[in-house]
Amino acid sequence: MSNLPEGFLAKLKKDTEASITHQAYKSSKVTVKQMSLRQQKDIIATAIDGIQGAVGFAKTINDIILENSDKSDLLVVDKVPILLKLRKLSLGNSIVVEEEDLDIDSFIKNIETVEPAFKKTATIKKHTINITLKIPSLKEESAILAKCLAEVEKKENKKTSESFGVIYLYELMKYIKTIKIGEDEVDFSALKISERVQIIENLPLSIYKQLSKFFNDITSYDTALLTVDNKTITIDPAFFDTST
Repeated sequence: MSNLPEGFLAKLKKDTEASITHQAYKSSKVTVKQMSLRQQKDIIATAIDGIQGAVGFAKTINDIILENSDKSDLLVVDKVPILLKLRKLSLGNSIVVEEEDLDIDSFIKNIETVEPAFKKTATIKKHTINITLKIPSLKEESAILAKCLAEVEKKENKKTSESFGVIYLYELMKYIKTIKIGEDEVDFSALKISERVQIIENLPLSIYKQLSKFFNDITSYDTALLTVDNKTITIDPAFFDTST
């Protein structure tokens, strides 16, 4: 017989339902509940050396945001603003950045002042190939990261360079919406991951410059949000652990 009073856990969850709000890039305002100790544990568990830990961390972060959010159509560009606000809500204002104790509010202010320079969509045309690019959703990215993690784990005891190659392909994959060659068009989201990999491996290298410009603009936006006075926050397991 349990000594736990009936409804105790339900009351505990209700009592700790603090939340943050964020104006999502694609849709209306989203509410995200405070992280739990279980979720912090899941994040810290990814703090292992090597590529596997980095991929696992990225997926865990996405899954926590989606689990705690009241909307499921969040994009990858919503991730950093939400994480900054969740970090403040869960662990307070103080954050150590490059060995200096700073106020996270100075970074949160960037959410309102940094202008997005990335595009919602883009088209790459090369000979008969027509590629449509898009900003991936967190849900899409998580599904791709899950497959990527499985592939990295298979190569755990092989060369690190092979794992980097896997991550490179999977990173490109998430930004592609459709590919059209002549009259034939494929919707990337309708394909198996293995089929997407085959297509990407056979794309001409000449399209890479335009493709990288598209996703580098998104990365630059994230970096701008995380930078104040030339000091940049690193989003890693330590970001959610004040004991480090």
